[in-house]
Amino acid sequence: RGHRHEIIFHFQILHGLRIGEALGVKWEDIDFENCWLNVNRQVSNVSKSKMQSTKWAIGNGPIITPPKTGRSRRSVPLQEATKILLEKTSVQERSNFIYCTANGNPHMVNNFRRDVFNPLRKKLGLETMQTHDLRKFFGSWLLTQDNLDIATVSKWMGHSTPAITL
Repeated sequence: RGHRHEIIFHFQILHGLRIGEALGVKWEDIDFENCWLNVNRQVSNVSKSKMQSTKWAIGNGPIITPPKTGRSRRSVPLQEATKILLEKTSVQERSNFIYCTANGNPHMVNNFRRDVFNPLRKKLGLETMQTHDLRKFFGSWLLTQDNLDIATVSKWMGHSTPAITL
């Protein structure tokens, strides 16, 4: 289970997911056979316990919502390095969220930043780096590839238009 936080970094750097999207990936969203990662939800930074008397108050853990925009619900190619990392988890352990708490809830964005991202960036001397910078790297890197056009990159990033990608 110790490698699962690495998967979140893979989802951001190699697949362009927003941090909330990366934390919202479930095992059912991974198509190992055809090598696709399906983005269907995102983890909010609000706990259900803070939403009493609303439709969100049922259960515990963070609120799960659809992705940011209609085009944010998307499929992106599953990178081989990520596939190898995912396959380190036994089939019996592959249920619910890929990166979750002991009770099966996804981690809240701020908790991931506090517990995993911030200590790593401090250790690496990258104090000014934000989680969203990993996603920006993905887009910039893809745009340097000769065989990819702006429309494809925009689609994989879940941007509403290629203008936003540019």
